[in-house]
Amino acid sequence: MKRALDGVIAALKDFDDRRIDLLVGEPCFEPPEEIRSAFVRNARKPVPGYGPPAGIAELRSVLAARIGGPGFDPERVVVTHGAKGGLLALLAALVEYGDEVIHPLPCYPAYPAMVRRLGGVPVGVAERGPDFAGWAAAAAAKMGERTRAMVLSSPSNPSGSVVPSGELRSLAAECGERRVRLILDEAYAAFHLDGGGFDPGADPVLEALVRVGSASKSLAIPGWRMGWVVADEELAASVTGAQAMLLNPPAIPPQQALLALPEVPGSFFETNRCEVRTRMEALVGAMSSTGFECALPSGGFYLWIDIRDRLGNETSVEWCERLARDEGIGFWPGEDYGCPGFVRLALPQGDAWRDDVAELEQRLQQSKRV
Repeated sequence: MKRALDGVIAALKDFDDRRIDLLVGEPCFEPPEEIRSAFVRNARKPVPGYGPPAGIAELRSVLAARIGGPGFDPERVVVTHGAKGGLLALLAALVEYGDEVIHPLPCYPAYPAMVRRLGGVPVGVAERGPDFAGWAAAAAAKMGERTRAMVLSSPSNPSGSVVPSGELRSLAAECGERRVRLILDEAYAAFHLDGGGFDPGADPVLEALVRVGSASKSLAIPGWRMGWVVADEELAASVTGAQAMLLNPPAIPPQQALLALPEVPGSFFETNRCEVRTRMEALVGAMSSTGFECALPSGGFYLWIDIRDRLGNETSVEWCERLARDEGIGFWPGEDYGCPGFVRLALPQGDAWRDDVAELEQRLQQSKRV
């Protein structure tokens, strides 16, 4: 499956270490020492075999307590191969040929791609305002007899939008009445840039949400591929079965390391949220100073920018490829997110990130064709 991104990557190849690569969203901080140390300790133990299909019981209990509080049933938690693997197993458990799944536009490209591969029909509903303003009503209007699920990320990848609790509650109620599963992708839940967050509390409407989580961003361990799905027991069992058939159980050593999650202090998450905000503010400042209209997003790792007034006769793919080829700057074209005419910028990485942002600003200002 060819992506619009692939042409940008190819166009960057001649810049080597001089490139400014804002393509991939990765944590800009290191994992907590408590998790690292736990991994090393467990690596010295006998090598484990295959684990249980839903994840080791101890980790399911840790995640259940963290997500739902004391008394939350661990049988509702399935440990998965990252949030992406969890989404695949979840959709495989839900979608049959011809079923529809509603998602936002723009959206994480895996949503429509997975639905199509499973024989379903993705139905995109555009964001019409900041932070999903009015999206709940527009999405509800798209529901039909074949609608099986609705999936959205909050904070969004790529737009950074955060769905307000009122909109989410409205969606959950509408989906509940129509027996449509509402799936909330919380891969960036630790990065609400205003310091807020989502907590369903004891609200029975929001308790019906299917929640997909990830340790990749919040704990800076994307390569470990650790995620989870939280659902009612019946759906959790179906997700477990789909995961066992499609992917096999997740690796045990990183699961064992995550048992140290209760030891990680809250200051770890707050410090890193602030670091993400600092880098995002600098990126917004650099882009704004060069004439791009953008503002600090509500959350996440990405800046989503409308470039339609800059394209002329080009597509956004061609614009990004030219920027990469001529200036060594890597932006992700909006075509992959279902929205031509836009680009996604990821957080700058590394210790020299401020220098990279300054260099980005300078190259954009000097460019004759941007």
